[in-house]
Amino acid sequence: MSRFREDPLFGIARAILTACLVLVGIGFVGAIVGLGGVAIFYSKVMAEIAESGGPASAYFVIVGMILMALVLIAMVALFITHLRHIVDTVADGDPFIPVNAMRLAHMAWLSLGIFVMTIPVSIAATWLEKVLEHGQDIEVETDFDINTLFLVLTLFILARVFRKGSQMREELEGTV
Repeated sequence: MSRFREDPLFGIARAILTACLVLVGIGFVGAIVGLGGVAIFYSKVMAEIAESGGPASAYFVIVGMILMALVLIAMVALFITHLRHIVDTVADGDPFIPVNAMRLAHMAWLSLGIFVMTIPVSIAATWLEKVLEHGQDIEVETDFDINTLFLVLTLFILARVFRKGSQMREELEGTV
């Protein structure tokens, strides 16, 4: 643990990432509870949907959104876990290893997957807002987020940089 004392940034980063994982875990549990509640109180949910003038299919959209939220939360948890492992290898002084290149590539794919999955969630939320008369003023942002695509591109490039760095280090060690 002395590596974190040498450079407090690594300890702070690890603490923040751990806190984020805890929050993501709480969100996951909340979504599971929500899914269970919607299933257990099916008739009550259907009555509320009918009372608001919404179609019966709204129930299945709600269930689908919760399921997609569970997948999104799991993807975020994987992203944070990969990032924590990378922070640990940097703190250890050995970041240019093949597994970090793989982690960065996985993080890029996860980011792209999260970006793509938010599209149907946004569409479903917008639809629900329109069909349920007394919706809770759900504000859905369906704007195209170029920053996420830049993040994905940056992560893919960093994955290649780390892969090349680990190859160069292996070649250098082989010549010594």
